[in-house]
Amino acid sequence: MSDFDSIEAFLSNLEKIHPQVDVLINNDGMIAPQEYKESKYGLEVTFQANFVSTVLLTELMIPLMTNDDRLIHVSSMNHAQASKPINCDVIPSKADTFGGYDKDYAESKWLLTAYSASLKGRLPNNVKSVC
Repeated sequence: MSDFDSIEAFLSNLEKIHPQVDVLINNDGMIAPQEYKESKYGLEVTFQANFVSTVLLTELMIPLMTNDDRLIHVSSMNHAQASKPINCDVIPSKADTFGGYDKDYAESKWLLTAYSASLKGRLPNNVKSVC
């Protein structure tokens, strides 16, 4: 999930085998490492895997979903630990703002929860999004 090329290759192969998807369970998650680490795209790895890549995969899968299908995003109760309001000026973290599990992991899961809720009303054909 931390490599956009891998996500696109997965989807390309999936569409050949299953042109329709009934359920997508996004259960990928990464607990923040002890030290700041960037993905090859220059994003903090927890933010990349837990939020950005999950959103990318979901958005690419939506066209494969039809009537009454489900998007299930697995979050964490830790999302409640994210400071409110989240300071979007420092997301994703850089080396000087990295806070590890209590900050970066919590924020990534809060954003995933908010994203899942934001899908309500914009999904086609009664597709549901739950977190």
